[in-house]
Amino acid sequence: RQAAEQEAPGLALPAILSTCWRRQAGVQIRTPSSFKFAQLGLIHDQDYLNGVARGVFVNGCGTKDRIVHEAALWSVGAMVGAVDAVLGPAPARVAMTPVGAFDAAYPDHGEHGCTYNGIAMAIQHALLLRQCRRVLTIYGDGDFPLGTIKILTRTASKTATIWHMPTMCATEAPGESGAAQLRILIRHLRAEVARP
Repeated sequence: RQAAEQEAPGLALPAILSTCWRRQAGVQIRTPSSFKFAQLGLIHDQDYLNGVARGVFVNGCGTKDRIVHEAALWSVGAMVGAVDAVLGPAPARVAMTPVGAFDAAYPDHGEHGCTYNGIAMAIQHALLLRQCRRVLTIYGDGDFPLGTIKILTRTASKTATIWHMPTMCATEAPGESGAAQLRILIRHLRAEVARP
């Protein structure tokens, strides 16, 4: 783990967030399982997957270190585990994961610290294994999720919708309102739910 955190400092974030969450009343922490490598073939090219796993191809952190591959499997496992927590037999009201979405991982390569695309895998898991009809993903950060869009264009273009709303996380300027953004989001959600 320490080697992976040196390669990509963001990998230390889950431990920090989990510690903070444990201090909150009513928060239940579940340990994710490592994701099954073979299922990543639903979203990534097999040559890329095999090359990263063997340490032959450069991973999303810009190295060939296999420890990044191992850490990425746990990150994807956490994303898929969050889907299972909400859509499983005893559904949670809300599920969050302290790991990033790794949305800059493309079908055939990784970028910006993203080796495998956890958000695209979570979407595929919801659509295929949990039999959801549609999935809506809302991005509130400033980066446009190009890797995720590229993957979903190939795999789930009619059943997955992505909204990019970077102002949701931006610092509010005088006169701007997070509540106004939320009202817009709710209006869009109602329209999406009403869509056949």
